[in-house]
Amino acid sequence: MIRFNKLGDSKYIQSGFSLDKQSSIRIYAIGEILSGADSPADYGWIINAKSRNKVWEMTRWNTHWAGGNNKNRFFDEEVELPAGDYILIYVTDDSHSYPRFNANPPYDPMNWGITLLPSRGFLSSVFHKYEPPSRGTALVEFTRARNNDFFSQPFKITNPTNLHIYAIGEYGLSDREFADYGWIQDAANGRIVWEMTYRNTEHAGGARKNRMFEGDITLPKGDYILYYSTDDSHAFDDWNDSPPYDPAAWGIAVYPGVGYKTGDLIKTTLKDTEAGSNILVKIVGVRDNEKHREKFTLTKTTRIHIYAIGEGDPSEMFDYGWIIDISTGRSVWEMTWRNTEPAGGARKNRLYDDDITLDPGTYEVYYVSDDSHSFNDWNSAKPRDPYNWGITVSISK
Repeated sequence: MIRFNKLGDSKYIQSGFSLDKQSSIRIYAIGEILSGADSPADYGWIINAKSRNKVWEMTRWNTHWAGGNNKNRFFDEEVELPAGDYILIYVTDDSHSYPRFNANPPYDPMNWGITLLPSRGFLSSVFHKYEPPSRGTALVEFTRARNNDFFSQPFKITNPTNLHIYAIGEYGLSDREFADYGWIQDAANGRIVWEMTYRNTEHAGGARKNRMFEGDITLPKGDYILYYSTDDSHAFDDWNDSPPYDPAAWGIAVYPGVGYKTGDLIKTTLKDTEAGSNILVKIVGVRDNEKHREKFTLTKTTRIHIYAIGEGDPSEMFDYGWIIDISTGRSVWEMTWRNTEPAGGARKNRLYDDDITLDPGTYEVYYVSDDSHSFNDWNSAKPRDPYNWGITVSISK
């Protein structure tokens, strides 16, 4: 019914198919899966065309030795699928494929790839091939990201909705942190509501450090900011290792998810977002040797949220914030090692993300930094949320 075989290096091929009713199909696939590897190198999978969710894929655990080198694996079983539209995808990396295998080939080298076959009793009339549709028009898109890029886009969610995110980035295998990646923050308090992590991403093809997220997230009504950041190497059109299967998608794109309605997401500006938020003070993007101070006033006892990122060790903080009660001159809150948690990246990156209650009055927020390791000039691994290096104080929801 569909046959992709004799596949060479660096291939990314797909075909759409529909089933008019629930049916069982036979999948015969041969690929490369190294023992102990995080993800397969040459393999196939099937996604639901509407939700983009995987309904089947080759793994180390559902395949068997295909002969030759131990990394040659095959799948040959029947898979039951409900009626619907699907996309069959097969990818190869930059080595060990037909006909130039870099180790002993499998017993059936000419079928390196994937084939869909009718199972016993299958009705051919219920199966239809079609050209896979694109993901559609992105609501927000930062792709073809290059070295040292930093993108941001505020947006408003007018009704609770599903968004489909397709993002590709770079994960540092030595420091176990993302170098190129995207995330979404709640604009009202600075909290990260979604981010690329090693656990929620998968191998994006090419070098092992290429990672991909594709899936739906649900956001409640509110204001948000989408970010994507890259470091100084391995990005679109300037790779220092093998590129991913879909190099032009390096970056992040947000599409309508299942159930999305026109107008559920509206692009805004940072000025609009902050004007309509509960933010009292926002001091972010702090660089070396800076000292900031900003006042706010509360007319009643109020629970406030503090989101602060800085640098310190168990004995001393170097980049940090505190809040002074103007009427007494006393500190009502201070960022310390003990009341913070790891912020990702270097051990010295610290995060405070919690609420405190303050009485009516006027307060002054301070934030200071020393002469090293600050926004866009890190001397160690940067935190997960580098843009918000500093402090944000808001009225808690």
